[in-house]
Amino acid sequence: MDLNESFTLVVPTFNRPALLRGLLTALKEQRIGCRVLLLDSSTLENKADNRAFASSLGSQVEWIEFPDDITPQQKMSLGLARVETKYVSFCADDDVIFLDSVTRCVETLEQNPELMGCHGIYLNFSPSKEKVQVHIEYCAPSIVGKEFPARLFRLLARYEAIFYATFRSEHLKKVLSAAAEIDQGMFYEIFTASAAVVFGEVRRIDSMYYARRGGLAPTHTYGHPWYWVRSKADAMFQAFPGFRSRLLTFIEKNLTGQGRAAATDASLLTALYMMFLSASMPALDYQRQQLGIEVGSEPPAKGNPYFRYSRLRRFLVSKIDGLHHKARDWLLGEYVISKLVDGVSFEMQERVNRLVPTVTLSRLANYCRTIESAL
Repeated sequence: MDLNESFTLVVPTFNRPALLRGLLTALKEQRIGCRVLLLDSSTLENKADNRAFASSLGSQVEWIEFPDDITPQQKMSLGLARVETKYVSFCADDDVIFLDSVTRCVETLEQNPELMGCHGIYLNFSPSKEKVQVHIEYCAPSIVGKEFPARLFRLLARYEAIFYATFRSEHLKKVLSAAAEIDQGMFYEIFTASAAVVFGEVRRIDSMYYARRGGLAPTHTYGHPWYWVRSKADAMFQAFPGFRSRLLTFIEKNLTGQGRAAATDASLLTALYMMFLSASMPALDYQRQQLGIEVGSEPPAKGNPYFRYSRLRRFLVSKIDGLHHKARDWLLGEYVISKLVDGVSFEMQERVNRLVPTVTLSRLANYCRTIESAL
């Protein structure tokens, strides 16, 4: 299938020119066969560098300027509105997407009209000048179900982000337009995922689809769940009613057929999302550790926001049994092996070594050499 006629890749960027150059170089090495929209809200100096490099890649890469004070949510909605193809994906400027898997996803969507989206297996990679650690990050089953409530339950029961999947553009534009004013990153992600499955199933194919970079603190710290919960422990519950109201409005506007009554039951949605959020709390603790945020070895004082957050987590978990996510395979990390690809050392779990094709590792090796100045 010719991606140039059917698919657009959208890349938002903000003041990370070295990483953006690495991504664009990786796409060039994959023989860019699709339109790429580069949404740039960087400072003037970085915009100039980004525009120059994008221009060197030919007419398939379109550089679009945004003011540097625009929110990521507004930028992505406005950028998506420029997409004219039937299918679309987003790619973060510090990640890598594999276009051969995108081609398979587009073909799958063409053949299965009940699908809203399609993606594959996600890697997590943490590069340094000495080695690259590689893990499997996302590999949960497809989100299936004839009716929306079943799909929503499966999404939240084993939640993994689906934002970077390949979607039908017509529907994704509605999702991101409705989410554009959500100013908190955690609920933005959950809203876009929940709203996406209003339109259909999201299938996962058995192919390496995307590599997410780990170890970087977020550019917009206000959007990261840990910083948010840490700074104001009750913020999640203050923001939840607005999230629920927005989601209910979206469902009522876009969902038809059986399951609509259950899907628009506010009390049912509240219970479902409270279960999901309580199960997600331990993951926030791990993200804190990954970001190097210390909360002190002594028990926090009662006036400390972290104390209130911890009590909230314990309360929710005590009320709901069996909803802890099991530790993800990539967190166990006890069995690793070393492998050299073009002189780059990879440290991987044994399971990853069995699954990841050498061509995928070669692409990551080339990418890591390209961004070496940013490490």
